[in-house]
Amino acid sequence: MSTDGPVVPRLPPVFDAATLRRLAAEFVIIVVGVLVAFAVEDWQAGREQHAEALRLLSAMEVDIAESVADLREARASAAVRKSALVEILRRVGAPLPPTDEWMPLGDAPLDGITGIGVGGFEVAPPYDTRDLLTLIIYAQVFDARTVAYDEFRATGALASLPSEARADIAGFYGRMLDFAESNQFIRDQGRALEDALEAAGVAARDWIPDDEVIRRIQANPRAQASLRRAYMRAQDQDTMLPIVAERLEAEGAAMLERARAGL
Repeated sequence: MSTDGPVVPRLPPVFDAATLRRLAAEFVIIVVGVLVAFAVEDWQAGREQHAEALRLLSAMEVDIAESVADLREARASAAVRKSALVEILRRVGAPLPPTDEWMPLGDAPLDGITGIGVGGFEVAPPYDTRDLLTLIIYAQVFDARTVAYDEFRATGALASLPSEARADIAGFYGRMLDFAESNQFIRDQGRALEDALEAAGVAARDWIPDDEVIRRIQANPRAQASLRRAYMRAQDQDTMLPIVAERLEAEGAAMLERARAGL
């Protein structure tokens, strides 16, 4: 009687060694191919993101240049208003506000007056008093240009930049917008001056002879006080806006340089 156990039939091997090596090689090739495809896709996406970031930074450069130009035009508007206010106060015989310097009306930049926010209104000698009042009331106000920054915020296109650079951009535009908002008092001042003149009987919509305009302002201390306040504000702007424009230009250039270095 045999002591050996039951005989188990041997199954033929499913894969021989050569087949296993071939399958392993194919598997490696597939994995490497997938990884390379992902790497190429990431590289392409990175290139597109980098190009988009450069485009937006260039657009921000345009934002800054246009904002600086607008500041300089607003300063020119302030210089015109200052000169016009001096001339009106002289005509009505009102005391001039204290000042160290002022621009005679003949030297004021009155050419191309439509470029300083008065619409189609133009002033030419002999400088009618009502025309000068219109220049003062409808002054140009600085409006910050934020087209590229608005796109940046809406799309997050500068995600490839370090967080410090993104915060730098947001801080710069925030300061520019804050200054633009603070500069809106010029519109409020224009409305207040218009109200004071209407109370004196000098409404912008009514035609009144020039000598009558002067007489009505002479008879109204409130209108004269409003003109003096407008002069002081125009003088402040005439002094401040060139400084702000220079600082904005320098800070903007430095911010963009830092941002590009971070790409």
